[in-house]
Amino acid sequence: MDTMKDWFGLANAHTDFFVNNETDRRVLFARSELNSQLQSRLARCFRTSYPPKMVLYGNWGAGKTHTMRHVEYELEQNQNYKARTFFAELPDVTKKSTFQVAHAAFMDCMSQDNVRRWFSLYHAKKAQDTEELVRKFTQSGDIAKAFMSLLLPGEGARIAWDWLRGIELKSADARTVGLPTCLEQSTQLVAVLRMIGLIVSEIEDRVLIWLLDEAEKLKDVTDGIPHWTASLRHLSDVQNRQLGFIIAASFRDLDDGPDALVDLQVRTRIGETNYLQLPDFQADQAEEFCKALLADWIDPQIRDQIIKSYPAELDGDRADPQLFPFTDKGFEKFVNDICLREGSTNPRGIQQEMDAAFNRAMDDKRHILSRDYLDSAAV
Repeated sequence: MDTMKDWFGLANAHTDFFVNNETDRRVLFARSELNSQLQSRLARCFRTSYPPKMVLYGNWGAGKTHTMRHVEYELEQNQNYKARTFFAELPDVTKKSTFQVAHAAFMDCMSQDNVRRWFSLYHAKKAQDTEELVRKFTQSGDIAKAFMSLLLPGEGARIAWDWLRGIELKSADARTVGLPTCLEQSTQLVAVLRMIGLIVSEIEDRVLIWLLDEAEKLKDVTDGIPHWTASLRHLSDVQNRQLGFIIAASFRDLDDGPDALVDLQVRTRIGETNYLQLPDFQADQAEEFCKALLADWIDPQIRDQIIKSYPAELDGDRADPQLFPFTDKGFEKFVNDICLREGSTNPRGIQQEMDAAFNRAMDDKRHILSRDYLDSAAV
């Protein structure tokens, strides 16, 4: 069977025209203004040792996850940004869910092994002062005891880890390590995360940054809203210099966002300018996105050979290599059609339309899509 990769000469590991949020994160297609805003905010943060705290929002399909993955790539690759990033998707929530759901997801991303290793190095550095330093920073003797219990062998470390994740312990397990059955207060959960951030800073000289996706799920929370609001307020506060975050959520306007995420107590601490919207594309932005995608996806040598091999498929249009597998007029029609259909479009919509058009072309044994072909195919 013919593959799309061979038919249109796709480069590298691409097998279709869909962007993979992880493997394609180095490129931020068409969002040049947004990219400048992101780079500016990141630079400001690392100039002042104040971790980034941002919210990315927009319609479904606007590219929020890919944008966040791109930020993750920049934080990892840019030597000026000393960051330790962890990406998590907000798990399913119910109306009664509290911030513990997100807290546990972030702890799991970091992993018990990593946190235990960091804390062991921190303890070796601080020696007999470790427990008192943790107690003073977190304002909790129980949290200090739990961190120290991570150094225990066997079940003791596992029980302490579950407690630090906010999991309710069995009474017998709690007695084993001398802890209450549950860590549940918003201030305490945030204190655990900040403490880990402080440890990472001390051990690795890096800022701990949490990337949380799918935060629109918070709209399903009703009873737990106060706990989320309080937790996000503590995380967003200027006093929290140990942990940064970038949150992505699908909603059109700030007034439509989940209550806890757009609460004024949270918004004023994050800063209105750090709520970055990813608007849908108008025709010029859709054109920019398509050109950037094609330029990155197509192998130039195979492209040139295909154009040379199928001149009749141009149907009198010009073969602009940068627009392949479209002709110049075919590309213009494709972009105009997808925008006129709904008035605007977005990255997901463009990729779906490309996939439909190119699969139809393969069915029709076409390697090049001219304006005449697109008119006749009604793609």
